This record gives sequence, structure tokens and C-alpha cells, in this order.
Amino acid sequence: MTEAPVTVFVCGAVREPGVFPLPAGARLADAVEAAGGFAASADREWLNLARVLEDGEQIRVPAKEETLALSWGDAPSGPSEGSGEESGKHGMKDGKVDLNTAGADLLMTLPGIGEAKAAAIIAYREEHGAFTQPEEIMQISGIKQAVYDKIKDKITV
Repeated sequence: MTEAPVTVFVCGAVREPGVFPLPAGARLADAVEAAGGFAASADREWLNLARVLEDGEQIRVPAKEETLALSWGDAPSGPSEGSGEESGKHGMKDGKVDLNTAGADLLMTLPGIGEAKAAAIIAYREEHGAFTQPEEIMQISGIKQAVYDKIKDKITV
């Protein structure tokens, strides 16, 4: 059986952002190439270029400036008021995206999380309160086990 081609939206720090049809089994590197390659500002090491693509996903290539800000966010900012715990800035904690504090732009750096899913994550936490465990993200429409498996090592609460 022949696998169906995939269509992906590539944006961010690439030369020609857009929607691109690619053959089944295409890798993230193929999507970046279809978008004209990395822009000069791109952080070429932030994304896993060997990852196999899924149909309909958005790929956002971050700029070095963005990932530098995230790296600074990994450093403890001091005790959080009343919590006794150290937390990072910019929605990061222990080098992972914090589902309870990350903004849409940071959430969209996760594989399989585009603008709509990032907005849904933010809406979910506003309606239901803080996530208590990373698996709760699967309560959001469109985020099931396959997406969770891709991001579970990159997220925290």
C-alpha cells in the first residue's frame, strides 16, 4: 500500500514560508528545504531535522534570538513567590516547556502544536486551571497519544 503524501505549513525563520506538499515519509529537513532553506536568523539546531512529518502540521523554525531567550529562561530566576520552588522565565522550567506558563509562541515550538492547538492549550488552562500532570494535555481536542508521545519529553507542569 502506498502512503499518502503530506502537506505541511512551514513558517518562522525560513526564506519562503508557505504550505508545501511533500512525499510520504518526508523529514523536517525536507520541509525546511521546500521553504527555501533556513533564514540567516534561524537556529538550525533547535528542531529535530530528522523527524518524520505528519500531514497537516505546522512547523515553526525559531530564530536564534528566540532560542537564546528560552535558554536564559532555563536559568533559575529565584524562588517563586510563595512556592519555595525555583522557576524559569519565558514559560520554561528545567529546560522544558511549562504548559502552565508558556505563551502561544513557545507552545508552537513543540512538534505537532500549531497556532490553533497552542490557543486551545491556553484556553484550557484558563478554563480549568493549571495542568497538574503533562498527560492532561490529551484532554485538548486534537492532542491525542501520537502528539503526546512526540512532546512528552519536552513538556512539564
